[in-house]
Amino acid sequence: MHLIFDLDGTIVDSYIGIEAAFNFTIVELNASVKPSFVLKNHIGKPLFEIFLAATENNILSEQAIPIFRKIYGEKHFSTFSVYHQAQQTLLKLYEQGHTLHLVSNKALTFSNQILSEAGLRHLFKGVYGPAINESLKKIDLIQKLLMQYPNIHAGNSIMIGDTRNDFEAVQTFKIPVIILLHGYGKKSDFEEKEILGFCQNFNELSHSINKHHAGI
Repeated sequence: MHLIFDLDGTIVDSYIGIEAAFNFTIVELNASVKPSFVLKNHIGKPLFEIFLAATENNILSEQAIPIFRKIYGEKHFSTFSVYHQAQQTLLKLYEQGHTLHLVSNKALTFSNQILSEAGLRHLFKGVYGPAINESLKKIDLIQKLLMQYPNIHAGNSIMIGDTRNDFEAVQTFKIPVIILLHGYGKKSDFEEKEILGFCQNFNELSHSINKHHAGI
């Protein structure tokens, strides 16, 4: 099967580094954040959408992207931890013959660096993300993947993520979704019927994928 993974909140917990870069960017812009904004609820969205939700200002949100990416790349991209059993599970899925892809709204260069630092890059057929100066929607990145691999379809693929953003990115293509609940989303963000399965951790994920693959 083709397994399409998200990165932040799915394979790695990178919130501390993202939060530090976000706070630095807000200070640099001399911007104010609306009181109801909760950063963790927006992780996984394009940067422009995150800063727009925070500041409600289109101009500042555009200006935020290069500032955030610069400080994140210089100081914070290595501030992450790999979720428990992620390495073992991804290796097992790879060795079982599944094809792994990664699609993230994180800048492509950072995704590749994080996977390399975690010793996981070689397991992924391809990594998809925006260029350093872009802020793309995840559906656009999924379309790039599907254009490169036109044999991927709803019957032979699964999206594995942690937020509703991951679900919405593949909804048009009817690709089933498994949600890892150790990330930044909540089970209450979804209708049960929308999701192929909810998993608490990577051990559960491995069982869920193989049951689906076997048609159980």
